[in-house]
Amino acid sequence: MNSNFLRIVLGLACGGLLAASAAWGQTSGALVTALTKEGAPGVVRLVFDVSAPTAPQVSVSGQRVDLTLGGAALGANVRNPVEDADLIRVLFISRRGDLVASALFRRPPQRAEASYDRARKQVVLQVFWDEAQGAGRVAILPRAAGTVRAQADGLSSLRTRRSAYADDWRRFFAEYETPLRFELLPRFSLPSLEPVSAVAPQAGDETSRRLEAALGAGLRGDWAKALTELGPLLPLPLEGAPRETLQVLYGEALLRSGATAAGRDQLRDFVERHPGGKLEARARYLCAYAQAVTGDPYGAAFQLSQARLVLTPGDALSPNLDLLDGEIQLSLGRDAQTLRLLDELSLPGAMDDLRQLARAGALVGLGRHAEALVLFDELEGRYGELRDAFAVERLARALYAERRYAEAAAAYGRLAQLSGGGSEEGPAWFAQAQALLRAGETREARVVLDRVLVAFPDSRGGPRATLKMTDLSVLGGDAKALVWAAMDYARMAEIAPERALREEAAFKQALVLHLQQDSPRAVAVLEQFVRQYFSGKLRGDAEALLADLLPLVIHELIEAGEHLEALVMVERHRELLLDQRISWEFLERLAGAFRDMELLGRAARVYLFMLDNNREPQRAQGLYLPLVRLLFLRDQFEMAVSYAERYAKEFPQGRDRAEVLLVRARALHAAGRSAEAADLLLAKNRPEGRDLDLWGGKICFELERYAEAAGCLSRLTQRPGEPPAPEELLLLAEALFRSERLKEALGYFEQLRLSADTADQAAYRSAQIYLRQGERERGLKLLRQLADEGGNDQWRRLGREKLEMLTL
Repeated sequence: MNSNFLRIVLGLACGGLLAASAAWGQTSGALVTALTKEGAPGVVRLVFDVSAPTAPQVSVSGQRVDLTLGGAALGANVRNPVEDADLIRVLFISRRGDLVASALFRRPPQRAEASYDRARKQVVLQVFWDEAQGAGRVAILPRAAGTVRAQADGLSSLRTRRSAYADDWRRFFAEYETPLRFELLPRFSLPSLEPVSAVAPQAGDETSRRLEAALGAGLRGDWAKALTELGPLLPLPLEGAPRETLQVLYGEALLRSGATAAGRDQLRDFVERHPGGKLEARARYLCAYAQAVTGDPYGAAFQLSQARLVLTPGDALSPNLDLLDGEIQLSLGRDAQTLRLLDELSLPGAMDDLRQLARAGALVGLGRHAEALVLFDELEGRYGELRDAFAVERLARALYAERRYAEAAAAYGRLAQLSGGGSEEGPAWFAQAQALLRAGETREARVVLDRVLVAFPDSRGGPRATLKMTDLSVLGGDAKALVWAAMDYARMAEIAPERALREEAAFKQALVLHLQQDSPRAVAVLEQFVRQYFSGKLRGDAEALLADLLPLVIHELIEAGEHLEALVMVERHRELLLDQRISWEFLERLAGAFRDMELLGRAARVYLFMLDNNREPQRAQGLYLPLVRLLFLRDQFEMAVSYAERYAKEFPQGRDRAEVLLVRARALHAAGRSAEAADLLLAKNRPEGRDLDLWGGKICFELERYAEAAGCLSRLTQRPGEPPAPEELLLLAEALFRSERLKEALGYFEQLRLSADTADQAAYRSAQIYLRQGERERGLKLLRQLADEGGNDQWRRLGREKLEMLTL
């Protein structure tokens, strides 16, 4: 055990050495040692310092630009550029010996170029935008799918969730139909077959006579007579050809007499007991027909495949097999396969009409309704009205799809009569009612719907009739009708037997609530609907309606002071909110709600979205100030500076220029760029503003630029009606004192001695000034008063120490 443990440890150690060697080998190429970012209008440059030549390759994908440096590796001290108004981040990925620098920008670039500068040993990636066409930034919230574009008015316009009913949701009650499929089988054809060969006389006189008589009866179509002749022969111990002929002929007689199940069993027994017999193909064909009719299409298809194995080329039975195969495929819903199979056939006489009937059914299944109707018309012209339920249903469906609603209603009525007493009668009457409604025969449609509700309430037509009657009440009713309809739809959403009907009822419940202008309840129902029917057919319509209602409901919540609930709803439906035409007012209220809840990052993203999708310059002015303030509060100082600079460039005389400039200066100061902040606040062409003067004085004072600090702070005393606060006056006095403007400083310090908060410091400074001006007694007096009566420990201690030094 110990030896195994040592082997494992040694193996791991060797593996680690090999990995280290591989890593060392990778760094033998170019090594990225630094990354810097440069910006200019319409372009961003990322400069990579490299230790050796490398071949850069660049690709653009949406907002991401990938730079591949062949054979390169990443150095240990490379710092990512700070996030700003253009760049979000750069991610480094090692891929098959190359280094990929993936830069994510806030808006998709127009193009990107990369080159290697041999003189400077730098790779320069240049990313370009078309500034004239504006930005296309990521949207309000993270993880949103797609890019939201903007129209001329700045509102988002890309909507992947649309509804054909959005322009008038009432149309949904009149036009939407949950598909109704009928459980019907096509007609399986059993055309006349060539007669079975006569049996040899040695089989016995009586046997031969009966077999020949049965064959003759079959040729005349008298299959009952054939059964009578063949029945007494079954118990006889016949062998060979007589037994085969008897069993196959008897099975066929049963089929053609309507005893399909008995004939199926007879023929199935034959093919199992007599494989390879002369009549095997005929028996399997007949067995396939019987199995298809009795609801076993897959077994039927198997029998046909086995029959084809024993058929000789050109056998007269082949067309029958092909026709039946097509009908079996049709019964399985394989319309395309059916059509391909039947189109290849060429059948004689009436058999070709059977082929065309099956083709017409397949064409309807494929949606080629006009072609199917041509065939149906030809067949009915030769044979009269169709009497096969499957064919009539396909005819009615084609007529309905071609908007020949009156004819479709008549066809569905015929289907109902053909289905009399069966499970499809109720659905057929309902389908007739739908066709009548489409034809504008509302009164007649109501009569038929009442019939379905009374006579066939438990059929598949019953729940549909209930929904349709409720639809009619919504379309023609008043506010009271909407109340009842909402309850009816809610009930049907619970008890309808089919999921598709429950989905339809649930969505209509939400629609009725919307029509009642009860948006909060409608949103609640839609939220539950999307969860319950996430893969449903109506999900897109539900999300489209939900997206329309959410801004209104969120606005109401914000107005009611329910900020938390509003923000929870925004978080829950962030993708829906982005995927619609968001109003400017909603965005402003949303940003305010985020700000009030101190969700500063979310609020900033809303303003970023608004700014980048705005197309009205004057409206953009009001976006920069709240944005840069939020960025500053989030400690995103560089980003705040970047947007403040953009504001200054775009709106040099903007109404918020003073406030934006102040945030820019404070952000520079907080980012450690205090000298730049001071220069900005000292600029001669900067706007006037009390806070600008104050912060100019503070920052210059920190930089020990006391004269400039005094210049800024002195302007605070020149503003009528806005006297400086004692602490501000103290800072001015200190700046004057440290810039050796003692006389001016003394005036302010004497004034500050009257304020309790500043009295001790002012007394100490006044004493210093008196002493430096030669007024020793006056200075000593102030120091004694400070040492005896001062309330601030620090300044009282300094006063005592100064007094002791002067009295030595």
